[in-house]
Parts: sequence; structure tokens; C-alpha cells
Amino acid sequence: MISSQATGEWATRRAWRFAGWASALLAGILLAAPAFAGSSSVGVRYGWADASGDLFQGSPDLGGCNLAGVQLGLDLLPLVQVEVAGEYVSQSFGFAEGLFAGIKATGKGDYEDLTLFVTGRANLLSLFVLPVKGYVGGGANVHYADVKIKDATQVLGPGVLSGDLEDAIRKATGKTTRVGWHLVAGLRLAFTGFPASVFLEGRYQDPFKRDQGVPTTKSLYVGLSFNL
Repeated sequence: MISSQATGEWATRRAWRFAGWASALLAGILLAAPAFAGSSSVGVRYGWADASGDLFQGSPDLGGCNLAGVQLGLDLLPLVQVEVAGEYVSQSFGFAEGLFAGIKATGKGDYEDLTLFVTGRANLLSLFVLPVKGYVGGGANVHYADVKIKDATQVLGPGVLSGDLEDAIRKATGKTTRVGWHLVAGLRLAFTGFPASVFLEGRYQDPFKRDQGVPTTKSLYVGLSFNL
């Protein structure tokens, strides 16, 4: 099991990494936003992601992960918006039968992913008498993911290769960049004349090439946007 001290240290490192990524993304968005003043919005989001799929052969599903991010929305037409967003997800996991170049091992790992999204949205009609609008959309994304293995121990048995486990792990994991696609649907609450809006959004995302270090993810999150 992971000790409480190790868990706390990893959580602290994760928090500092997220703070760094979020600061850089937010700074970039704020620098770009003035060029679209009058038809744009900036904001933040936080929610939950259910990630499934192989990070490497024999890896477990990551399951529920917290996600956080920032976004810049650009209104192109009255019913059409393009959004650029950045999100950060991280999770620790354990594995009992990981295969690295035919070498079986048990151990633990950390997964981190910074994803950039470009999404086109089509707004729907207002719902009920409240200032709530539904929308649907989709787009492309780029993952900058990193899988780190620790405390790995080789498992010997019939039909299992033996060799340099550290070298095999290094070849099968580490940093990777993957391109994917996603679909979104959501609800936005925005009062006329009020400079901020709140949204609830669900998303399904998948890499174009599966089983290559980035899982399939279903996400649900809430966000706050401020008009510029």
C-alpha cells in the first residue's frame, strides 16, 4: 500500500503542477482575449472524469478523476460559439499484471494529462421560462500525457519473459502526445445584462488511436464564464 506520507507528497506535487499549468493556460487565455473583446468570455471549470482504457498492457482503469481547467469562448454567430479550453487530470493507480515488452510486473504508477480542447457549439432554444439554454457540439483535442511507474517488481512464471524491467518500462511508458475527438452537451444559465454565466456540461472523449497511453473518458463538470 502507498504510505500516507508518500500519498501526501504526491498530492502536494500534483497540486503544484496543476497550479503551474493553470497559471500558464490562464495567462495565455487572458493575453489572447483582448483581441476578441466584445464577443468573448473567459472562465474556469471543475468536475469529474471517468477514465477507462489501457495506459499500457495490463494496466487498470483509472476510474474517477478530478479535473480542473480554464476556457476562452468566442461568439462567431448568435447561435454558434467556438471554445478553446485547457484541462488537467491526474490519478495514482496500482497494477498486478502489467506487461512491458513481455515482462510481467506488479507495482504502482501516476498518470497526468494536460489536454487542450477546441470545441464548436450550437446553441439551442431557451428552456422553459428560465434564462437557460441548451447546446451541443464537438471538436478535437490534444493530450500531453505522462505515465510514471514506481515500486515495480518483476513477476516470474510460465510463458513470461525475464529481462531488464527498468528498460522495458521506460520503453512502454513515459510522456506521450495523442490527438483525439470529443462530443459535448450542456446547459447554460445566463441572465440578460449580467456579465457572468454558469454552465453544466457533459463530454465524451476518445483518442483516435486507442491503447496508446491515453484512456477513453466520460466527464461531467460545472463552469463559470465572464463576458469581456
